[in-house]
Amino acid sequence: MSRIKIGWVGTRDRTGLAPDPLPRLRELSKRLPFDLISYSEDVSSRQATQEAAAAFAQAEVDLVLMQCRSFVSDGEAIIPFTEIDARLAMWAIPEPRREGPLPLNSLTVFNLFTSVIGSYLRDRSIPVKWLYGHVDDPLFLARFEVTVRALAALKGVKGAKVALVGGIAPGFVNLSYHKERVERTLGIQIEEIEIQDVFDRAKGYASQPVEALVEEITGRAKSSTTPPETVDATARSILALQDTLSQGGYDALAVSCWPAFQKEMGIFPCLAFGWLNDTGVVVSCEGDLLGAIGMLALNHAADDQAMLMDLVEIDQAENAVVWWHCGVGLPSYADVEGFRLITYPTYLPPGAEPRPMPGVAVDMRFQPQPATILRLTDDGNKALIVSADIIEGPDRAHTGVRGWFGNLALAGIPVTPVELLDAVVRHGVEHHYAIVRGSVAEAMIEFAHWMGIEVIAKKPYTNYL
Repeated sequence: MSRIKIGWVGTRDRTGLAPDPLPRLRELSKRLPFDLISYSEDVSSRQATQEAAAAFAQAEVDLVLMQCRSFVSDGEAIIPFTEIDARLAMWAIPEPRREGPLPLNSLTVFNLFTSVIGSYLRDRSIPVKWLYGHVDDPLFLARFEVTVRALAALKGVKGAKVALVGGIAPGFVNLSYHKERVERTLGIQIEEIEIQDVFDRAKGYASQPVEALVEEITGRAKSSTTPPETVDATARSILALQDTLSQGGYDALAVSCWPAFQKEMGIFPCLAFGWLNDTGVVVSCEGDLLGAIGMLALNHAADDQAMLMDLVEIDQAENAVVWWHCGVGLPSYADVEGFRLITYPTYLPPGAEPRPMPGVAVDMRFQPQPATILRLTDDGNKALIVSADIIEGPDRAHTGVRGWFGNLALAGIPVTPVELLDAVVRHGVEHHYAIVRGSVAEAMIEFAHWMGIEVIAKKPYTNYL
């Protein structure tokens, strides 16, 4: 998870009544992914803030946290903080007493500065996060944590190096993208590399590291019905993709999982991808580049490992949906029954000869818990952001990796499965969804706003087009 740098600065407290926030902010930095840089001088003029802004620029802070502790009549004092490469949060605090002379007038200078940015500098469209309260106040804490996690995601994505390995899987033209547009919108670097390089690596490993990984994988599984040679090929693929990522300096891989893996390694690499994702190596299947970037963003926001799933079922009566994938399972997400290693069965009409897919797939259900779903679309210019709870559901759902998701909310607004499906179709959202456990949907919405990405909103459902 990326740690961000926060530069704290405050206006002059002439009364000495404003509490020092720095000790509690430093305590918070042990729980949240930020490092605190405090500016030692009070600022109450444009000249003073120019010096503070220069110091923060040199320190390469990601967020300027401007605490309005007492009144400043120079509205231009805030402008230097809008001219450096850092986001801005404005912070007002309650008055220490509510009778007699007004001690701080914190909210007024807060209002002065935010209106300078929103009105006087309106042509620049500068986003500002507002904060209110002392460090331990619930209002402050909730808004502050969202911003820290949002900027951690932004920092994890901006400047990331992502490799497309083997191109997009045949037929999945919906996963196509415009390279220059994605790089410009998301601030990333995309490289395209040959998948044969991965296969050459995989086939070149000595037996010892492969056998050790096979033992680890099978030792964690509840059971396995897969041939030993496919687990060996899966372990080799895991090692090869790990080395491809680390030696290439990549932050994520979007890999064409078929048909090349079947021809060269004799497997579908479902377990390989899931295992890698569970260890923090971001790998998306079918060459889904935007899916990989969405997973990367969620990893940094939640400090956890994301997965890539298909939306396969809606149930209006249960007010729930199923996200599933054929076998790309993250073992740590499994419920109390754990995970099984299987050769994934292809559905055929009754009486037909079974034709299982080669390779190792995972069969498991997700542990009930909160979850966040993200899909970047339109070359990264739009985002579908859903919060949900993984629930028991009405049944065990289809073989593979899956879970029932209820209590759905799209961009913070509750939606039914039908309303979610309607939004997916209206915006041409691709069939892969990055999912991470934990409630970081608000952070992802703020991430999108900082990045200038449109957040897909709920619209009233109708029966007509």
